[in-house]
Amino acid sequence: MLKWSFLILLLANALLYGWFYQEQQYRREVANRAENRVHGLAELDLLSEVPASALRLREPEPRPEPIAALDVETERLLNCYRFGVFAQAQGLEAWLGQEAPGELELEQEVSAELPSVYGVSISAPRGAQAQEELLGTMRSVGLEGEWSETSEGRKELSLGAYEALGSAQALELALQQQGYAAVVKEQKRYRYNYYLLLRTNSEVVANSAWAQSLLKKFPAVKSEKKLCQRVATAQGRE
Repeated sequence: MLKWSFLILLLANALLYGWFYQEQQYRREVANRAENRVHGLAELDLLSEVPASALRLREPEPRPEPIAALDVETERLLNCYRFGVFAQAQGLEAWLGQEAPGELELEQEVSAELPSVYGVSISAPRGAQAQEELLGTMRSVGLEGEWSETSEGRKELSLGAYEALGSAQALELALQQQGYAAVVKEQKRYRYNYYLLLRTNSEVVANSAWAQSLLKKFPAVKSEKKLCQRVATAQGRE
């Protein structure tokens, strides 16, 4: 019994020694692989391990040049002077010239709607000769006509306007019976008030020769002053 116990103990010691030897060999191989440089990968050095002579400053990236700012002229405040009321535009041409102390324009506003009139017109035939014959035929029966153009671009012969719708329709019927393409069109009429609008940055408009001559011709005309707009000019630097 003692003999078998000794043999078992001896076998256990042999197995334990073999396992320990193999473990030592495996650890030695792992350490060797860690020390060897892996092919294809560069070594990494810490910044503190690199000599100061081998270091160089990184050049800063160029910054984009700033866009040149625009020179904006000081805004000019323009005053609007409105002169009126004028019953008609005729006679105002003398004050629309270049002698005014600013920019001038003629404005009109509807003051009243007048009764409509009714015009009679005939569509123009094709060809210049046919149109001349139509015009001559209308004149031979006492109808003075003149050529005009519609909003669609078609040419037509206008034969005057009538205040009474019945008169225009009677002429339309008579012309259609003669084979003409006659139609009656209502024409709206309005009464207007006219104004002179002066834009200027001058502060002496009332004492200017332009205003004095206007008020002398139209003493009842009144003027209204207000701030009309702002004008600013922007120019880039060259």
